[in-house]
Amino acid sequence: MIIVKLQGGLGNQMFQYALGRALSLRTKSDVLFDKSWFAHVPDGETKRPFELDVFPLSLNFARQKDIPLEVGGNYYSFRNAILRKLPWRPIVGLPSWNFISDHFPKAQESIANICAGENVYLQGYWQSEKYFKDTLDVIRHEFSFQTSPDQVNQNILNKILKEEVQGIKAVSIHIRRGDYSSDPKTNAHHGLLSLDYYRSAMSLIEKKLPKVCYYIFSDDLAWCRENLSINSEAVFVDVNTGNPSGMDLRLMSACHHQIIANSSFSWWAAWLNANKNKIVIAPQEWLSDPSLINKDLLPENWIKLSTPETQG
Repeated sequence: MIIVKLQGGLGNQMFQYALGRALSLRTKSDVLFDKSWFAHVPDGETKRPFELDVFPLSLNFARQKDIPLEVGGNYYSFRNAILRKLPWRPIVGLPSWNFISDHFPKAQESIANICAGENVYLQGYWQSEKYFKDTLDVIRHEFSFQTSPDQVNQNILNKILKEEVQGIKAVSIHIRRGDYSSDPKTNAHHGLLSLDYYRSAMSLIEKKLPKVCYYIFSDDLAWCRENLSINSEAVFVDVNTGNPSGMDLRLMSACHHQIIANSSFSWWAAWLNANKNKIVIAPQEWLSDPSLINKDLLPENWIKLSTPETQG
């Protein structure tokens, strides 16, 4: 039995699904997804809803009795760490489990060697396309949106198409603040990208593209309006406030080019962009601690900008 834990926001859930789906195709067996995290978010972690239902996916969920005792509640709790180390399962006649976490500085090639029939529980974020590199077309197809956009979202999509005919390229800018700004623990781990990063990214875009329109996406648009200096046309996208985040993901991915935050959400918006000539600008400093950054996180053809300062 192979089980992948789901946790975090939509972008993280997409990485976890992509890993599980790739394993299912490789092993030609069902992979179960553990979504117990959403009912019991550990202290200190930002509560998020389950959002993969924005896509038409066939998900097999693990039942409570399927989930090993060693991962109940907080995977990294002292109790669970001890249970995973002690050889108690053979003593009481229970099958053994292989517990795999992605706390490594690069993608783990050993994941590809998991076989059908093994008892494997995978906990982590798996933020690299290398985990599903042999199923890219499948993942891209399955991450299509389940419902049609409402009228206000369709109006934005129509604007992007209309301006393209006029030679104006849509560039999405994602500015992640929220718990990155308000929660000291989250801020210390992720950090906030500097305004210099966004200025440098826009300058680079404008050197490559003669006419652009920026579409600004953020969980703090008021801060963006006050602090972001833009020389070109700009649309601050506020039509999906309070709605599932998949709606903004669709709009972001419909833009021709992306300037992304250190966020798995905007990573996926850029990755889902079907423009073969897309320009994606991403921050080199994805986390505050460089030793924790997955070196395989950003695709090779994305432009990495280094801007160590933080936002105000």
